[in-house]
Amino acid sequence: MPERCEECEGLLLGNRKEIFGLRYAFESDENWPGACTRTGTAVGAAEDDVGRRKDVSDSFIEVMRDFLFIPGGRVMRNAGRKKGMMINCFVLPVEDNIESIGSLYKEALIVSATGGGVGVNFSNLRPVGDSIIGKGGFSSGAVSFIEALDAIAETVESGGQRRAAFIGILRINHPEIFKFIHAKVDEKRLGHFNISVGLTSEFIKAVKKKKPWDLVFANKVYKTVQARDLWDLIIENAHRCGDPGMVNLDNLVALNPLYYCEVISATNPCGEIPLPGYGSCDLGSINLSEMYDSVTNGVNWRKLEDVIKIAIRFLDDVLDVTYYPIKQIELTTTSSRRIGLGVMGLHYLLLKMGIKDYGSDESLKFMDELFFKMRDMAYLASIDLAEEKGPFQKFDLTKYLEGPFAKKLPRRVLSKLKKHGIRNGAILSMPPTGTTSIVAGVSSGLEPIFSPVFNRKFNVRSEQGAKEMKEVMEVDPLFLEFVKNGRDTSHFVGAYDIHPSQHMEVQTTCQQYVDNSISKTINMEKSFPVEELSDLLLEHIPEIKGTTLYREGCKGLEILTKVDHTKMSREDILKLGNGEVEK
Repeated sequence: MPERCEECEGLLLGNRKEIFGLRYAFESDENWPGACTRTGTAVGAAEDDVGRRKDVSDSFIEVMRDFLFIPGGRVMRNAGRKKGMMINCFVLPVEDNIESIGSLYKEALIVSATGGGVGVNFSNLRPVGDSIIGKGGFSSGAVSFIEALDAIAETVESGGQRRAAFIGILRINHPEIFKFIHAKVDEKRLGHFNISVGLTSEFIKAVKKKKPWDLVFANKVYKTVQARDLWDLIIENAHRCGDPGMVNLDNLVALNPLYYCEVISATNPCGEIPLPGYGSCDLGSINLSEMYDSVTNGVNWRKLEDVIKIAIRFLDDVLDVTYYPIKQIELTTTSSRRIGLGVMGLHYLLLKMGIKDYGSDESLKFMDELFFKMRDMAYLASIDLAEEKGPFQKFDLTKYLEGPFAKKLPRRVLSKLKKHGIRNGAILSMPPTGTTSIVAGVSSGLEPIFSPVFNRKFNVRSEQGAKEMKEVMEVDPLFLEFVKNGRDTSHFVGAYDIHPSQHMEVQTTCQQYVDNSISKTINMEKSFPVEELSDLLLEHIPEIKGTTLYREGCKGLEILTKVDHTKMSREDILKLGNGEVEK
């Protein structure tokens, strides 16, 4: 196993200790077991049965302490704090009037100040140059309001809070779509925003059939373009600079288990939770690396099921103990009780099992089994909670069962659901787990390891307050363990060693079993051809809810860069891992 905490003191080591201290520790001297006790106790306080409360809290503490389940960063950071906001992200609505725009800025400032990310669909805002009836003058356009919100985000960061994170979405037929697509070509613009084009099935069909495409607002056609030309521009910019990303708006709506009681408008900043206006995401992830069974060289299914039951209860309890920064967010969240249980350590599990290629037929066959079983385990856990505590407020059995996701559930799950209902309106997600997976010492989310050996750049501040860029060489913990033990490492490949089609197949395979969405980056080597990227996305976009593209070197300064470990000796790798060489 990768190094965890020292049994006698409960201290994390190295980079894991630094990240934990900066992001999640309550006080500077808090250690990992202490943080787990604080978090588990605070969340367990949601339990009405006082007699069971300690047992429930203890179960939360145990799975966190042993790195079997890791809550989202806001949960770990704020549990037990006065007005502790434990929700990671939100979606805020905006309509085409100055009062609504003003409310968006106010609410975004409030939410960002508590550490929450924000998603906004700007498609309701009229395009630049459009007349403002009744008040005179002309609109400055959707992109200008995105830029204004980015400036607000900058004030939050300048005030000493966690860096504000936003996603802006614009529908593919909006008259300002060309300006939007170009909005982040300059790296200095919209530094707090991810941007994603809102695609539709109709547009994808128009691209494939090379048909014209109307840009429309309020039933007025502003311009007609060739759908293929618009698509090519999106792909070229994504290939060139990593922006924009893509969101399949039709799938967000059609595949929503709560289709009958809410309208999805956007996603959270990383894209793993589609949400209505004032919706929120309550996240946590199962550490699949810890589910490895060395005896069978597979998954310990009983252990996985037990941890999922605890994790579902944990995330449901978070909804009752968290502080909500805006009342409407509380009402929307508690009426649907949407949660997002994801994973980390998937690639570590594959590597331990000796599965050679991430995205290969062998790995996809395993993922089909894994996520099929996880879906059923999670749904049964939420049904058990409904039997104990009642289903979510907006649950309507007849309408719920008509949803496309519910229709795919096996009979044994549906039989219990019909009898007891279900506690959570949506349950599964795949968040990126960036820093939480570092603390756990495993690969992040659905992603492969970045590289067995890599360079990491980061900013440090001098005593005078000036920023200075430093770079260190690091070795992946599991790779180091294999090297130490003299085990075969030929199957250790990184994100850029894997063909984009394999990245895409992993996402498409997993989306079948996820009722929310997936945060996944499609990594490409620098030389990957733009034409091939276009064909790949046209194949897979109809089956997923969204994706992000990243071509090696496209952002200029890169935080992580791969190192060719095949040119390093075993001794050099061991010295690097033990901190015995200048990094």
